[in-house]
Amino acid sequence: MLKNLDREIARMERKLRFLKYKIVLTVVLPVFIVILAVKVIRTYINVRMRQIAEKHEAVQPEEKE
Repeated sequence: MLKNLDREIARMERKLRFLKYKIVLTVVLPVFIVILAVKVIRTYINVRMRQIAEKHEAVQPEEKE
């Protein structure tokens, strides 16, 4: 009887562990990926804007005094 109880507890702990893994994989990981993607896109946009601004400054004619 005690062996059965130990087995049942071990089985329930295993189920709980797998449930935690499922929650992490289905909720936490996708949210992390979305946040990371947003940061990467923002950085890319900032770099592109800087490059465009540098090209624009190089093309402008010098002011006459």
